[in-house]
Amino acid sequence: PVALVEVPAGKELEAIALLEADPAVAYAETDALAFAPGAPAPSIPMQPQAASSPPAVSATGYQPNDPGWAQQWAPRRIKAHEAWELTTGSAQVVVAVVDSGIDLTHPEFAGRLLPGFDYVQWDSQPQDEYGHGTHAAGIIAASGDNGAGVAGLGWHVKILPLRVLDRDGSGTASNVASAISNAANQHADVINLSLALSGPNETVLNAILFARGNGVAVVASAGNDTQPGQAPAPVRYPARYAEVIAVAASTHWEDWATYSNGGPEVDFAAPGGEASDPILSTGLSGGTAMLYGTSMAAAYVSGVMALLRSQTPDLTQNEIEQTLRATADKIGSYPYN
Repeated sequence: PVALVEVPAGKELEAIALLEADPAVAYAETDALAFAPGAPAPSIPMQPQAASSPPAVSATGYQPNDPGWAQQWAPRRIKAHEAWELTTGSAQVVVAVVDSGIDLTHPEFAGRLLPGFDYVQWDSQPQDEYGHGTHAAGIIAASGDNGAGVAGLGWHVKILPLRVLDRDGSGTASNVASAISNAANQHADVINLSLALSGPNETVLNAILFARGNGVAVVASAGNDTQPGQAPAPVRYPARYAEVIAVAASTHWEDWATYSNGGPEVDFAAPGGEASDPILSTGLSGGTAMLYGTSMAAAYVSGVMALLRSQTPDLTQNEIEQTLRATADKIGSYPYN
């Protein structure tokens, strides 16, 4: 069991030393900060908005009738419309979105939200007040071909919303760990962590190990800390852990997103967009929003894994990960100086 202990400001290291001297204590650490990289844009009405260079809608594959589909360059870039000819997602597949919650009344998720939890307010209503979690969930599982809004990757996939980030996009590592363990106990297939920690955290790592031991895939964003003209900043925790699928961001043109963190820990890159060419997905108040970052990239990988699980339910999570690695486009390497 893990216990939270409140100590006076400035006394954290002293308290840790005292606790670690107790043979009954396995370890002691500060409760790291959790946060959503970047800031969300406000919800926008569904109106045509041209990207910097929007690709033509391919005539191949399944073309959904969602009005936002023409603006959704990212799922077309990863050929989601071709995957939809095989599966549009199974209701037997569950993706836990550990984030700022979800817009609980958003029509794109109607009938597909499992009972979640709000670790910020400590209740059973994980209502999103920030927009980030709703946006990530839409990438993963907004209803497709319903004549409204946008198309997510898994149209029938279930979402388990677990709110750990407040209205400012901030939270604690202890709540993230609790949410990961909760998702594993509820038999989620994939846990999406479009968030970062201020540093390594053993409590979060133990929760990840618990989830992995129960066959759950854990996907996390690499971070958005790279400065213009600089080599990629180091991958953020929890994506930095070997047991986590770390996702960097690529652009519309499959180039390295200049803000994206990188390093040997990165497993995949996926569309994250740019400020001038963001990702369209679901937003607050039943609307849509445009964001960019490795958070969006991680959600795309979680969505693809959900589709793979839907199509091939007998595969283990390790086999699904190996399939992704074997079939992903090899578009280049990190731009290290």
